[in-house]
Amino acid sequence: MNESNWAAHARMSAAQRWERASAKMGKDVTDALVECANPQPGERVLDVACGTGAPSLQVARRVGASGSVIATDLSEEPLKIAAERARERGLANISFEQAD
Repeated sequence: MNESNWAAHARMSAAQRWERASAKMGKDVTDALVECANPQPGERVLDVACGTGAPSLQVARRVGASGSVIATDLSEEPLKIAAERARERGLANISFEQAD
């Protein structure tokens, strides 16, 4: 494993280990963001700088199967984590794109 792959693997492992603690620490901010956005069933939503996807995943649940979410981030590793979390939650109405 080269240094770049090792660093990416280490970041993903750390994010997975700290998922619950991180979600708990950021819960109030995530909830406030989602409430302020007030996504409705059927809407199409763009989340810019989604990180590991906490708000994006909540929004995907709120817009439902008739809506969709495109979540973007500059970094590939957080997007991989967010995509895995979406799969674990059975969310098929969300996609993740690396974008600047």
